[in-house]
Amino acid sequence: MKTSNFFGKNFFIILIIAIGIYSIFLIYSDFNTVINNSLTFNFIFIPLILLTIFSSWMFLFIRWTLLLKNSSIKIPFKDNLLIYLAGFTFSISPAKSGEWIKSIFLKNKFNIDKSTSIPIIFVERFYDVLALIILILFGLSFLGFEFLPIVILCVGLLFSILFLIYSKSKFNYFIRFASKFKFLQKFITPLENSHEIIRKSITPKTFLISTSLTIFYRLIEALSVYFVFLGFGIDLISYFELTYMYSASIILGSISMIPGGLGVTEGSLASLISSQGIAFSSALVLVIIIRFFTLWFGVIVGFIALKLSGALNVNNH
Repeated sequence: MKTSNFFGKNFFIILIIAIGIYSIFLIYSDFNTVINNSLTFNFIFIPLILLTIFSSWMFLFIRWTLLLKNSSIKIPFKDNLLIYLAGFTFSISPAKSGEWIKSIFLKNKFNIDKSTSIPIIFVERFYDVLALIILILFGLSFLGFEFLPIVILCVGLLFSILFLIYSKSKFNYFIRFASKFKFLQKFITPLENSHEIIRKSITPKTFLISTSLTIFYRLIEALSVYFVFLGFGIDLISYFELTYMYSASIILGSISMIPGGLGVTEGSLASLISSQGIAFSSALVLVIIIRFFTLWFGVIVGFIALKLSGALNVNNH
């Protein structure tokens, strides 16, 4: 399969949009500011930042493996890791919906039915949002209670999802309702018979372990953001304050349903950073560098894993 066919035009449109957004940010921040900030960065932090980010992914991989095991899916470690990392290639899709591509890889390489794997990816997104909400709740006093409506909205959404999961009739009603939307129709069939698989993925033990792993992932990822600040010699904001701000910007980007939260995540994080005494122009530069490490580094690694996994050589849609 040709790479261009695999990704489709939407993927490359998103890349162009991202370049446009970052270009506007850099122009607004002033070119001299960009150059001066780049010169002051201590590049010895780069290996540490990349290692920290990669380490954080391992918590998500453990969660993924646990969820697969709960559904009696066992695949070789190397293939499993490559398939999981390959999903990062599509992190720039709305709410990471592009990671559903992992179900296609599992189907093509191991003949695992998509109706078994897609619910697991759905549950991953559930735990992602849950961990962010928990972190934001801890930092609500720092962030300001203007974030409370967003938290309430997300909590309501999570409880609605749990209600759907534990009520078979309501779950079936939701499936019928969702089938009316064209962009969701391709997910309907795999989800129709997925009720029990989803329930297995949120049993008390699995719920506790998966939530904890996701929180650890966010905490370690936030540590890489803190290292970016240290690389510039900035220590005005503590690690935990950065964790709350970063979590809030990520959830705002997710709510926007814009691919990768582009623009929304960066803009909200820059605003929160500048509220702590850092010039907004400098905050924009910081945010672009942070997003390169936390978002685009994953896309690059995902693409490499995609090539190594052989997914591009499979002649399936």
